[in-house]
Amino acid sequence: MSLKGNLKDVSISNILQMIFLEKKGGMLSVTSGGKLVSFYFEEGKIIHARQGGKHDETFIEKISINNQYLTKDQWDQILKECERSLQSIWIPLYRCLENNTPIFLLLRQRYIEHVLFNLLQWERGDYTYDPKETFNLNKKIFRPFEGELLLMEGFRVIDEWKELKPRLPPMETNIFPSPEYEKILTETEI
Repeated sequence: MSLKGNLKDVSISNILQMIFLEKKGGMLSVTSGGKLVSFYFEEGKIIHARQGGKHDETFIEKISINNQYLTKDQWDQILKECERSLQSIWIPLYRCLENNTPIFLLLRQRYIEHVLFNLLQWERGDYTYDPKETFNLNKKIFRPFEGELLLMEGFRVIDEWKELKPRLPPMETNIFPSPEYEKILTETEI
């Protein structure tokens, strides 16, 4: 049964819980203010998520390079392969990390968490759930994730952020290291 509606009437968490608990498959798309998020499910598990082109690539690049899972050259090669073959970023990324499957799975999980946590904060938008819409994915690359656990973690992160946010300075605040910190840095340099 297909579902269509507005997030004012039914929250995204209720829609996701229905999919997880009833072990549904298919695709859930949510749009709001020109943004589109899609989740693909199989037997109530998340098998893929998309937030949108450049946003996806930027997030994955930042995690991959900052954590030294990939070099900048490797990332550039992955992007070239995507452009040449018109493939999802995940396929050449898997090939590059094929000898390090745990890192690849960690990247996919962090990405899916990121998309889900952002979506959980949406209060407005339209959703469409189509159980017949499937995504033919390589099961070796696109392994399913337990959605209930990610959903609970998302709620925890959102609750903690609500408590922490009022204590933080405004984002435009300039932060400079103290002279004591500068001194410690210069004394410990090798």
